[in-house]
Amino acid sequence: MRDNQNLQRTMTSRHIMMMALGGAIGAGLFKGSSSAIDMAGPSVVIAYLIGGIILLFIMQGLAEMAVQNNKARTFRDLVQSHLGKYPAYFLDWIYWKMWVLNIAAEAVVSAIFLQYWFPQYPIWFLTLLVSVLVTVVNLLSVKVFAETEYWLALVKISVIILFILAGILLLFVSFGSHEAVGFSNLTKHDGFFPNGSVGLITAMLVVIYSYGGTEIIGVTLAETKNPEKVVPKAVRSTLTRIIAFYIF
Repeated sequence: MRDNQNLQRTMTSRHIMMMALGGAIGAGLFKGSSSAIDMAGPSVVIAYLIGGIILLFIMQGLAEMAVQNNKARTFRDLVQSHLGKYPAYFLDWIYWKMWVLNIAAEAVVSAIFLQYWFPQYPIWFLTLLVSVLVTVVNLLSVKVFAETEYWLALVKISVIILFILAGILLLFVSFGSHEAVGFSNLTKHDGFFPNGSVGLITAMLVVIYSYGGTEIIGVTLAETKNPEKVVPKAVRSTLTRIIAFYIF
């Protein structure tokens, strides 16, 4: 019975890399970026860059702790060896609380997007539908969950790349009644900082929220093959991609 309850190390580097990308690229980019731009204007680029630097330090620290403690299975194990039992216990519950609230917000945002195609259904029904589907996937085996996350994240990344290419086309190519404006709009409407430093600082709240989810790599420690090697590799490969996607 005890053997049956052991976690299986079936997740690979590609799985956790896509989980980190998928975790950070979601409602925060597709919905949250509009709020950040509204607050900071063009200077939101600086906010995403600053947030990326903060993320860099956090994730490098996570990778280093994973290398030092190759027997760690959760965030709690990583923290407990450095700060003690009670801070680790506190972190466990804070992290659980964060995701309970976050998944509810993500489900509502998903429903808002879905309602564009299915306007006949109310938000609460679509939110419930998304929540049930996510729960079912999480109740399946780790390998099924990892593969599902991998392909869904790949879809999101593909869409973002298309967004970036479409943006470049709109900026630099004139066609029909559309005139290529280049980078003129960065300073044209009340300057690069239309709402001053206050707008930039306020936007940082949305930016930090948007980058959340990258740390989910640390949750996979007990179910990843060779985590002391895979985690640092996943951190390095995902950080640059996440920051680049948001800034572009």
